[in-house]
Amino acid sequence: MKLFLKVKDKNCLPEADELVAIMWKRGVNISRVGRQDSLIIGTSLTLSWDKWLDDERWRGHPKCKEYLYFEIETINNEQQLSIEIDEDACFVDFRAMYKAVEFIAERCNTLISIDKGIWVQIKEYRLKVDNYIKINFQEAVEKSLHD
Repeated sequence: MKLFLKVKDKNCLPEADELVAIMWKRGVNISRVGRQDSLIIGTSLTLSWDKWLDDERWRGHPKCKEYLYFEIETINNEQQLSIEIDEDACFVDFRAMYKAVEFIAERCNTLISIDKGIWVQIKEYRLKVDNYIKINFQEAVEKSLHD
């Protein structure tokens, strides 16, 4: 699954640690490909929560590692940030992606597209992903482990 945000000024984009705190929670163990400021000065960033390091219940779980890919693309002379995750990712990682999109859209005052055809405001986006962004991190972990 891939979501898109229109980016007028890359300087509004967050650093990796800010994203981690919003997506999962501050202090979790993550794997990162890219620099702290990769989205601001570069074009891509990859983040993954190393679940088994923070919660032993994830050891051996098929979804113990899931990557989220952030990439700045230029489409029709317009910069867009795409955020991609595997279609079969677990609930806690989908929540992470939806929270990241919400955070960036609010911070950059931008539009969001789920299908790259229709662009929506943050209010409409929240209605579509409400069941993910309203749940707290620990509840999302429990849901993921038990689904």
